[in-house]
Amino acid sequence: MKSSKTVAHEFLRLARERSGSVKPLQLMKLVYIAHGWILALYHRALVGDKIEAWTYGPVIPILYEEVRRCRGRPVSRVEPAPGEALDELEADLVR
Repeated sequence: MKSSKTVAHEFLRLARERSGSVKPLQLMKLVYIAHGWILALYHRALVGDKIEAWTYGPVIPILYEEVRRCRGRPVSRVEPAPGEALDELEADLVR
């Protein structure tokens, strides 16, 4: 299982490649959806961090603390967990 920050970092990297941006709520949902797809397709978890049900949808508290300063503005960066990278299957699903 990976850190939600590592998965978020990859989503932000892909958005920058495409000259796009991602806001905090979008990023939270993208990470959660990728986690769900990995669970459904491969019967294993993508994210090892705690996920909670909040008013506007699922929230990963550790990732929320990282991006909350952005409020409704695009997230500029999220540092991946040290020494952690997505494997080929995970990176392909995120793409």
